[in-house]
Amino acid sequence: MCCRSLTFSSLSSAAAAAAAGDDDDGIEANIPPRREKYDVFISFRDYRLQKGEEIGPALQEAIEKSTHSVIIFSQNYASSTWCLDELVLYPYSTTSIHLMYENNKGVMRVRLLNLKNVSRTILIRTEADLIKNVVTHIWTNLNCESSCDLEGLVGIENGIQQIESRLGIDSKDTCITVGIWASCFLKNVREKSEQQDGLDYLQKKLLSDIFKEEAGDCLRYGPGSKIIITSRDRGTLRHTVEEDNIYEVEVLKPDDAFQLFCLHAFKNNTTRRTDYEELAKKAVDYAQGVPLALTVLGSLFFNCKSKEEWEDEFNKLKRFPSEDIQKVLRISYDRLGKNEKEIFLDIDVCRVLNNNKSLVNLQVIDLHYSTNLTEIPNLSGSLKIVSIDLSDCGSLVEIPGYFQDLDKLTHLRLFGCTNLKYLPEMPGKIEYLDLYYSGIKELPQSVWSHEKISYLNISCCDNLEKLPSNRCKLKVSGSFNLDWCTSLGEFSELPRDISKLSLVNCQRLVSLPTNICKLKYLEELNLSTCFKLESFPKILEPMEHLKSLNLSGTAIQELHSLIEFLPALKRLELQGCEKLSSIPKSICKLKYLEVLNLSWCSKLENFPEILEPMEDLKSLNLSGTAVKELHSSIEFFPALRRLELQGCERFSSIPKSICKLKYLEVLDFSSCSELENFPKILEPMEHLKFLNLSGTAVKELHSSIEFLPALQIIQPQG
Repeated sequence: MCCRSLTFSSLSSAAAAAAAGDDDDGIEANIPPRREKYDVFISFRDYRLQKGEEIGPALQEAIEKSTHSVIIFSQNYASSTWCLDELVLYPYSTTSIHLMYENNKGVMRVRLLNLKNVSRTILIRTEADLIKNVVTHIWTNLNCESSCDLEGLVGIENGIQQIESRLGIDSKDTCITVGIWASCFLKNVREKSEQQDGLDYLQKKLLSDIFKEEAGDCLRYGPGSKIIITSRDRGTLRHTVEEDNIYEVEVLKPDDAFQLFCLHAFKNNTTRRTDYEELAKKAVDYAQGVPLALTVLGSLFFNCKSKEEWEDEFNKLKRFPSEDIQKVLRISYDRLGKNEKEIFLDIDVCRVLNNNKSLVNLQVIDLHYSTNLTEIPNLSGSLKIVSIDLSDCGSLVEIPGYFQDLDKLTHLRLFGCTNLKYLPEMPGKIEYLDLYYSGIKELPQSVWSHEKISYLNISCCDNLEKLPSNRCKLKVSGSFNLDWCTSLGEFSELPRDISKLSLVNCQRLVSLPTNICKLKYLEELNLSTCFKLESFPKILEPMEHLKSLNLSGTAIQELHSLIEFLPALKRLELQGCEKLSSIPKSICKLKYLEVLNLSWCSKLENFPEILEPMEDLKSLNLSGTAVKELHSSIEFFPALRRLELQGCERFSSIPKSICKLKYLEVLDFSSCSELENFPKILEPMEHLKFLNLSGTAVKELHSSIEFLPALQIIQPQG
């Protein structure tokens, strides 16, 4: 912005009297209250001065900075060395002054004689009239002499016109307040605004700092006063300024931005070289119309001696913005919204990383969500780095090969690096590698053979096509997650010590390696929605710790009889296996099985005869299957609590042995349209609470229903 300076300082009458030894008559007695009659009267009073301190230096500085001087000789003027030093004069005839300081006679004589050539006025009216005339005269001169040097201020003319039109410069009778929606100059604005009544306090603080008084609801200023208030909060301005008088400082227009950049890049806007025009436009686009950024960029490119240097500098700038540019952009960071802040999170990061010398002792680098980071600068000299976080660096395309030389690196997070396709060989001490939701296509052999990696997450890697074929020496224990690796076709080796293996929705997975039985500590295996998986491998040796096997949504056609080599299995999920047509009789060998879910296996027509008791089975779900009947051997499920056959359209017969299920709580035959009879209950079923026969052909229930004493809900038949 261009500001027309109006600076008029004079010693206040009270201060002048004290300094000069002047009495209380004369000027002081004739000055009316402030703001009642005069357009301008700005007095000097340094509020920073403490009692006992000399006023001289501060007063001298104020006088030196004044644009106009008013020489006043008062009646007792010559009695004060202050007045004689400063020559703040009240107009009397110079012939009436008697010098009273013998030691300074020569100096004072010279100063007074010099006044002969100064234009002066002899008082022939009241002091009040004189003051009014002096102020009017100075104000008129200031208006005529106000400086408005626009050199270098590109695009400023329109802004000046906008503000002047709102100020109503020619209006003498109206007090006008104009708000400029721009930068703020109060300290700790953010912190104070968050306090109770903070914004109200800041508003009063702003105005009281300007006018040295408390800001009330209705401030009174003299007619013709022009007040300019700046703020970064438009809402704050609306409390004081009319909406039409709020001026928003905008970024430069494209032509003005180009002109400002060239002014600093070529130092002579009129002689800029046309062959640089395209490069200059790129730089202007990069600055996005911010004047200070354009100035810094222009100065940066001014040092380039050739077009090639321009191109190199610009390419480097896109990757690692200069420190000065970052300072410009960082000014407004705290005022950004959450999403915008995330975009600029890499501002300080790029500044630090561009100065390798400061990174020698660096141990931790956190660049997560640096969305504009395309590659990592040279950190090969930072041999003390222990942890690097590059999570959600969506533009990152490459990890430098020197990473394998970072001997102390133990943690590397590449979560969400969707454009990262390949990894270099990993350093020897890496322990934690997170590749979740990255764009990685394959893993280097060194990862698979690494003996110190204890955590590896490669789930949701859509592009991952295969795992290394070399022997896996990973020390990963606990969970190993390959969920949603939709391009993964096959693999031969897995970490030996894992307890949970999840391959949910690996849509191209066709088969599992036979050595899966070598996973001695495996407790959970989840293969749900692996649509192309057609068979479960033959188990060559017992998997003594496997407790949960989920094959839901796979293309499994049968369960091999060697399923009995899963002696610890507690949960078997086969929901939605539409190609599964049979269950082996060896299922009864699963002595610890608690949950068997065969729902919506639409081709399953027979549930096998149970040859041995399965004393731990608590839930059997056959809903949506083609099963026609249940064998009487169902009584070998003594602990069964839930039996569900919902939507079994071919099911027509319930065995009488169902009453042997003493702990049964839920019995659901809903939508079994072929079921016509519910059997006579021969023995009490004391725990049955829910019986659903809706959608069946059952017409009546036997009186033996009384043997269901705990029944709470019975859905009506038909």
